[in-house]
Amino acid sequence: MDQFLLPPGIVYGKIPWALLCSASPRFLFDTSDLPPMGSGYPSNDRNGWKEFQAKMDKSLEGFIDNQNQLNKELGYPQN
Repeated sequence: MDQFLLPPGIVYGKIPWALLCSASPRFLFDTSDLPPMGSGYPSNDRNGWKEFQAKMDKSLEGFIDNQNQLNKELGYPQN
């Protein structure tokens, strides 16, 4: 899977699956030691990280809401 909304049947199903992610290691490792995902910022200069992360968090709210709505409609747990 390489998409933001994941079908709950895949996430909670019994068939093995793999997440493909080519955009940034931050998608896989939730740590403040890496630049914000998708920012393109270098890891040795933290200028702009907080501002970018705040904008990213705001923009992802819709994705999270949509994923939760899909999960709810199909009877799966919400995130």
